[in-house]
Amino acid sequence: MSPDEHYFLATFMRGLLFSDDFSYLLFGSKPIAAGAFEKTTSFYFSKHCLSPTELKMSKGLEVFKKNQHLFSSKNIIVRLKEGNDASYVLMINKKNLLKILNENINDFKQVLGPKTTVEQLFTQVTQNDHLSDVIKNHEGLLGILLGYGRNNAWLFHEYRNLFNKLNRFEPPMKRDASFEERFNELDQKTDFSSYDPHEYKYILKSPRIPLPHFRVDPNSAETKKLKEQYGKEREEMKKLFAKQNFVEATFRQLMDE
Repeated sequence: MSPDEHYFLATFMRGLLFSDDFSYLLFGSKPIAAGAFEKTTSFYFSKHCLSPTELKMSKGLEVFKKNQHLFSSKNIIVRLKEGNDASYVLMINKKNLLKILNENINDFKQVLGPKTTVEQLFTQVTQNDHLSDVIKNHEGLLGILLGYGRNNAWLFHEYRNLFNKLNRFEPPMKRDASFEERFNELDQKTDFSSYDPHEYKYILKSPRIPLPHFRVDPNSAETKKLKEQYGKEREEMKKLFAKQNFVEATFRQLMDE
């Protein structure tokens, strides 16, 4: 890998690891992580100036794709999907996925049917089936798989459903206010797990690692446990990256057999 390629790859990996929570999948307990990266040929970029960082990220993504054939880990699955305007990255930590499915199988049965099994779901998710199809686009199940906690995931599912109902305008274009009270209750009850969404600012040799950013019930035991868990994982990553270059450490994870 040339010095330029390594530099662009490092820029891309910083964004992937530290702003889209992939680091907690590779070095922690997160089962699934997903990110989208707009292409320079997209409509957005045809109408707006491409920033230097965005250009570096785009070049870094190409280096990442170029080296995908080296990813031989038996535990980490990496999927790249190309859309018209964006590239999508999905990673699956098989050990973490199996654990979260075992712990929450009743929720998956509730949505997908009583005959649903852990083995069936694990095979579907890891064998190239589209994740959204497997879970029937259910945001509660997706939140569980993303490591946001069972109760937090279901609260967000209800929150989004109510938001969509309140903002669905149909003839005679009258806002349906029957869900207002519950929506306002949820809006006041929930907040975001990280209060600094811009915490992912970093420098090349010493990246700052933000906690995962998702909607939670901040007062629940589940959320407190998740914050403690992710906090410990972040401290371990800081120690690791103080000893190893984070790009090299990441590639070791992706190539570890």
